[in-house]
Amino acid sequence: MVLSKHPSAGWTLLALSILASACAHQRQAVERVEPGSTAPQRTRALGDYPTPVLLVGIDGFRYDYLDVFEPPNLLAIAANGARAERLVPSFPSKTFPNHYTLVTGLVPDNHGIVSNNIVDPKLGKFSLGNRDAVSDGRWWGGEPVWTTAQNNGLPSAALFWPGSEAEINGDRPDFWLPYDDDLPGADRLDKIIEWLALPEAERPRFLTLYFSRVDSASHRYGPLSHQARTAVMEVDALLGELNVRLEAMSQPIHWVIVSDHGMAETAPDRVIMVDDYVDLDQYHLIDTSPVLAIAPNTDHEASPGWEDRLVSSLRRSPHLEAYRKKDLPKHLRHGSNDRVAPVLALANDGWRFALRAREGSRPQVRLGGQHGYDPTIDSMGALFVASGPRILPGELGPIQNVDVYSLLCELLGVEPATNDGSLDALAPILRSRD
Repeated sequence: MVLSKHPSAGWTLLALSILASACAHQRQAVERVEPGSTAPQRTRALGDYPTPVLLVGIDGFRYDYLDVFEPPNLLAIAANGARAERLVPSFPSKTFPNHYTLVTGLVPDNHGIVSNNIVDPKLGKFSLGNRDAVSDGRWWGGEPVWTTAQNNGLPSAALFWPGSEAEINGDRPDFWLPYDDDLPGADRLDKIIEWLALPEAERPRFLTLYFSRVDSASHRYGPLSHQARTAVMEVDALLGELNVRLEAMSQPIHWVIVSDHGMAETAPDRVIMVDDYVDLDQYHLIDTSPVLAIAPNTDHEASPGWEDRLVSSLRRSPHLEAYRKKDLPKHLRHGSNDRVAPVLALANDGWRFALRAREGSRPQVRLGGQHGYDPTIDSMGALFVASGPRILPGELGPIQNVDVYSLLCELLGVEPATNDGSLDALAPILRSRD
């Protein structure tokens, strides 16, 4: 793939290519140990390996950033392949639930990572920063695509992806690293290149690559801020460099570039004070903004009808919707899992929850961004771009993120595990296997 084919790329991409080549020669490969990585034991006949599939996750990259910020390398990849109007996330539109949906094709209610913060009756508490929980395979249901690939004799490698650090149903990626948000982007590229330079029988045919920079900037400064644009361009430059290095080693690739969710703009006058509607002596918050997950405190016996009373109290605010878990709107496909809290309140687009006990009588000024809302809201739309030998040029309408797993399996030439998605919406951009 020659990125400079895209008319808007021009001299920017040429400069990036020259810079990337120079940096590649100057930088030494990062030396890190992949815990538990082993030479794959499953083998296939030589020549029977598909073109590697690289799944790139750009956390918090909103669907319209392509057109608003015009990142040249991503636009070029899209011009040489396909893009969707938006990728519709699953509910809740948060990081861990949706990253894991992308690689299993299951909605969070079915794979079990129902939010970033969870309480399980048997396993206890789960959160992004809880290393013990994140690496415990009992939290993670379904079959991730790296396992599907390995079951078919295809090695896999995960450079940071929710679920990749856990032994799920007795399996991990052949190569993986514990999450390190401080690992520089350049070192991440080195690791991808290192893996793709392995002998054919060991070379991963499915790989993941993850960046958090866009999400962090959009949260702190807002989705349309200068800082968000800078973060988008930084990640875009890394993808341009990676493409140059892949071409230099004559390594074809299938790019599948996605994000987990979009981002809504928040403002200091759009705050819902939880204390005004919830007695925190009786109830505790499992998860907060912008989806409030509530359960009774263990030291208080919940009286009959408490869910209805709490929902009625919450609904006094005009800036949210509140439900018992069994009454959640059907399109959310959420609420049957035991890990879903008994009562949930969903803030309106751009609103957030806060505690008066923490913020005082008046909320602190907080300009920034938030996600987690109803995934059908425009601001939650995510990114989908794909390119490679089997991707036809084209533009798709909105597609569901549960469908990405089926696409990954199709590009790998393997049969997908049971999932909630379909290949139907993506069929127009697929060449036949031949």
